This record gives sequence, C-alpha cells and structure tokens, in this order.
Amino acid sequence: PSGRVTGDLTITTDLAGQTFIAGGAIPDVQWTGSVNYGTVHPLVVLEADGAAVLGLNIGGEGTFFLDFPFVSTDTARLALQVTNNSNDVAWFFADGTFSIRHDPRLGLVPPSVTLVSAVGGESFGGGTNVPIAWSATAPEGLRSFDLQASYDAGRTWHPLVRDLPGTATSYDWQLPPSTGIADVRVRVIARDIRFQNSSDTSGAFEILPGDAGIPGDIDGDGDVDIQDLAALLAAYGTCSGDSGYDPDADFDSSGCIDLSDLATLLGNYAS
Repeated sequence: PSGRVTGDLTITTDLAGQTFIAGGAIPDVQWTGSVNYGTVHPLVVLEADGAAVLGLNIGGEGTFFLDFPFVSTDTARLALQVTNNSNDVAWFFADGTFSIRHDPRLGLVPPSVTLVSAVGGESFGGGTNVPIAWSATAPEGLRSFDLQASYDAGRTWHPLVRDLPGTATSYDWQLPPSTGIADVRVRVIARDIRFQNSSDTSGAFEILPGDAGIPGDIDGDGDVDIQDLAALLAAYGTCSGDSGYDPDADFDSSGCIDLSDLATLLGNYAS
C-alpha cells in the first residue's frame, strides 16, 4: 500500500455477475474521483489464477488492446493500480467479480463448488481452528482446490493453501494469535483437469481475540509432553480428509501431519 498517494477512485463500469467469452474484447473502463499524483493503470485481475491483464489510461478512460485471455474463471475483477514508483502503489477495486468462460460451442463445462462451512455469521477465537468444508463436481474431472481468505470485507484476497488434491472436501485453518478481526471471509476455488476454475465465497465471520498457546500442545493442558507426542504419532502421515487426521496436530496448517509438525512438537517438548 502507498503511504503517499491520497485521494479515492471509484470504478463506475459494472461488470459484476456478467459472463464474457474468452478471446473476446475487454470493455473500456470508466471511473470517477482523483488522486494527488501517480499514473493510473486499469487492469482485469484474475484472482484465482494469480494474473492480470493490463490496459492503458487514455484521457482518463481505461482501454485494453488485449482481449480476454483464454481462461475459464468466475473470479475476474476490475481494478485500478496507481503507481508513483515501484515502491509506491495504491489499489482501487471494483465491487463484485465477473466470469470469463470458454466458447460454449466447445462443450467445456466448468466445475461447480459449494461451501458447507464456514458460511458466515460464526465467531472463532485466535489460535483455534476454522473448519472449512465444501462439496464440488466437475464434468471434466476435479484436479485441485485453493483456499483464500479476506480480512477486509472482501476487498483483497490472500492464499491460505494451494493445490489441495481433487479428492479433498475439508481443511482446518489454524489461526495464529489475534487481537480480533471483525470481517473475515473465505473462498474455495475448484479447478478441473483443464484448469477451468469456479469458486464459492462465505459470508462475513469474526475472529475474536485469542492466543495460540504453545505449539505442540495438542491436548491443551499447557505443556508439550508424552500425551501430545502420542497423539501426533497416532495421526502421523494422514492428510485433511483422511481417517485419523487430527487438525490440532497439523501445526503448520499444511493439510498433512508430517516431519515438520513432529519437529515443532519436539522443539517444544516438556516446555
């Protein structure tokens, strides 16, 4: 975020909820407002693909000389990036996402995914687990899942975990210590074997102030001892969705209980 660019820009071109065909022309983008200085760059941000299409600011209007890329996604969004130099950047986002899909004559049907939990309205303490679960189908076959989180009411999104296997249906998000966040949201992204992706997003939930305690203290008794080691060894080698998987033993929230978790426990043993 910029410490020197001030002002506000509001994107007035509303593409939210619309569907565009990959390879088609990108509409021009209009906005209102002003900033004190810097160059305004219009973009189409592909939030599930980690990419963007850059346009040009011509007379205060965004024009794209490139077409929509050949992707299939429902998490495309318009944005304005204001740059003064490479270390001084401000962002302004449109409300809502839109879809880019392949020409229907190709017969490629994207995956579908539905969040089962968290769905919004819940409260979770810092240092506890947020259970995330979903159901998904894909005519082309499921490849993988990504999870993202927003801590600012959906303005920006950040990766929680990437490339969970296509068989996964849940993930326990281990929260760090927190002083509290009022509006947190999660998004699950399903990707099929043709890399088409679809998403579902939760409503707002709250993270309450809390402390994670001692890493390795699986049973929560205030120390790391033989009982915690036994619990980890009983779940060792399992991953989220497997029988016997214990999210409390997955200290790094990688989705699997492995050598990294064992090292964390042994590093705090008898503490």
